[in-house]
Amino acid sequence: MKKAWYRDSGDGGRMGRYGLAVVMTLLGYGMAQGDVMANDGNEEQSDKLYISAESMTHLKEKGHVVAEGDVHIAYGDYVLTAQKVILMRKSDKVLAEGSVRLFFPSGDVMVSERAELSRDLSRGIVQAVQMVLRQKERVAAVSGVLTPDESRKIVMKRAGYTPCARCSLIGEFYAPPTWALYAETVEHDDRNQEIRYYHVTLTLFGFPVFYLPYYAHPDPRVKRRSGFLRPIFGRHSPLGVFIGMPYYFAPTPSLDATMTPIYYRLTGWLFQGEMRWNTPQGALLVEGAVTSAASFERTDQSRITRGYVHTRANFGITPHIRWGWDVYHTSDDTFSKLFRIGENLQVLKREIYGEGFFGNSYVEIRTMSFQDLRPSAKKAEQADVLPFFSYHYGSDRGTNGTSWAMDVESVRLDRNDREDKQRLSTELTLHQPFLLESGHRFDAKGFLRTDAYFFDWEDTETPNNKRTLFRFVPRASLRWRFPMVHVGDKVTYMIEPSWLLAVAPNGLRDDRITDDESIGFEWNPLALFEENHLIGSDVLESGKHVDYGVTFSQEGSDGLFYSDIFVGQSYRFDKSTDYELGSGLDDRLSYLLLGGKFSLLQRLTLSYDGILRPKGVDWRSHKVNSALSLGSIRITSSYSKIGERITALGRQRRSSRGGGREDMTHGISFPLGSAVNVRASINYDITEHQTLDYRFSFVHRPCDCLEWGVDFRRNFTRDRDYEPSDSINFIFKLKHLGGASVR
Repeated sequence: MKKAWYRDSGDGGRMGRYGLAVVMTLLGYGMAQGDVMANDGNEEQSDKLYISAESMTHLKEKGHVVAEGDVHIAYGDYVLTAQKVILMRKSDKVLAEGSVRLFFPSGDVMVSERAELSRDLSRGIVQAVQMVLRQKERVAAVSGVLTPDESRKIVMKRAGYTPCARCSLIGEFYAPPTWALYAETVEHDDRNQEIRYYHVTLTLFGFPVFYLPYYAHPDPRVKRRSGFLRPIFGRHSPLGVFIGMPYYFAPTPSLDATMTPIYYRLTGWLFQGEMRWNTPQGALLVEGAVTSAASFERTDQSRITRGYVHTRANFGITPHIRWGWDVYHTSDDTFSKLFRIGENLQVLKREIYGEGFFGNSYVEIRTMSFQDLRPSAKKAEQADVLPFFSYHYGSDRGTNGTSWAMDVESVRLDRNDREDKQRLSTELTLHQPFLLESGHRFDAKGFLRTDAYFFDWEDTETPNNKRTLFRFVPRASLRWRFPMVHVGDKVTYMIEPSWLLAVAPNGLRDDRITDDESIGFEWNPLALFEENHLIGSDVLESGKHVDYGVTFSQEGSDGLFYSDIFVGQSYRFDKSTDYELGSGLDDRLSYLLLGGKFSLLQRLTLSYDGILRPKGVDWRSHKVNSALSLGSIRITSSYSKIGERITALGRQRRSSRGGGREDMTHGISFPLGSAVNVRASINYDITEHQTLDYRFSFVHRPCDCLEWGVDFRRNFTRDRDYEPSDSINFIFKLKHLGGASVR
């Protein structure tokens, strides 16, 4: 920087610069100690006023300093820019004229043509003021006053507020903001981060639509604050017209809650709430609802208390031990579906757990119970898990890759009117990998498992019926994989054949052991290449089998296309009765598993999963998904055909519509212009020749501060007192103010 020069004359002095601004520090203006605005925690440093200008004149008689031309003034965290600034040393005032901009510590910016401020720039009077807030919102007023109290308020008269960031000029014509709030008085409370309006009118596209004598909302930079949320109102055919007003309560930074009373014309009040609490040790969630209404369980249609509660928590006791719970309970099977709240789950879980992590060891203990909401559920067959305990230890890998693991499990099932069961199991696993220089990979594993079962059954005829069963199961497996990759100029190919040989004793199936853990078995690619194809521990696969498959993939070097194809199957050396007819593994040669993925130009994606029965070429299931993007248009389609599911022990798993099912879903979304988006979808049951549901939505977003639209749905599902119904949702949202929805 070139040196500044100073010349004193009888009528004052003038300071100039050779092409650069002169920086001048003025000290000792006789400020009160409480007026000091800290910048970096140094009180002495914050009591300085820094000025940069093209020229400055010192008028000694008046005690003024006049700065002109691209003036910049900084005091603490405040910055003022203008074309001309007069510093009145005697009155501690700053007069600014011409393109005045005052930058606040919060990040807000005030724009005006003339301002009279205090020396620390935190107080004063402004004419024809405009505010640009931190989130690009704007406030314009005829005049404004920066109050001297600690709230750091800016009081503006005849002011307007809008969060719309679009230009106010379109071509040569003036365009009003999409929406705005106009008021006689607007207070911007910077310390409390709130904006208040007195005698306020809401306008849309320049037309007044609503008036309130008083309104307030948080500063847009506020992330959370207590207050009412947007109301909900509409009509639902089984419940009638309803209206609700949610209230958000945030007493501390770590605790908040949402309480929503809703009044339904046909059923009365529904009280719904949710609480969230975060602590250094963990987090807690509690949500629920309660009402008094008729239920399908009461033939006389009398009113009973109905509701649900869901609570979830996870807390750390030490860095290595934690505990928590996940409990979901409802008063009846159709409450959540009827009132359209909570998750649409078929089976609810209640679980309390504790777990620990100690080096190579992991310990957990759980108690579980379930509530089955399906129409075909038999309440008497539901069991409580009291408790489940497991311990796992995995060793470090040795120099040659050898490792071993030990697992211990204990579980007890308590049933209401059936036999109680307790299982104690241990399993030792030895793993030895072999990686050859040619790229062949072998994994050898050995297993040694022991099970002890204790059954207890009591009734009037046999009050103390107990029995004990033991099982000793050795098992070994060897898996081979050989990935082969060819990198070409334009395409990279990869083919990976793989097989797994598993050996176990014959005759492991014991009908005296009830199957409670393998009911969910399904023959699919996830079950292939497993030593025991069955899940759980009650039923174990017997004999010897070999699983084999091959994966072929190719990818363009430019990333424009990708394909992946998988084919797999299993062969049993021994004819056994472990699997029932139709399960996929009932014969020596299993059903063939097929899968594939394809992507082209990052616009078209296809995926396929299928199960083929070799005898008679009977396709047991298909699942096809596709997505096509044509510019901003996106088309999705899926088709699935699933045969009747049969578990390992022959239990049929039927849907609510019978055995197998076949359905398809299609959807499309596309824009209409730059501000409108349309979506439509349909789900059709091919088996029953009926539509399950369809949906249409239309959303218009003319700018980033306004969104409105309509969402229509038709559901054809029936479940006791839940009937097919229509729902329509009108959406209206204003940026930072919320909105309203009508259903």
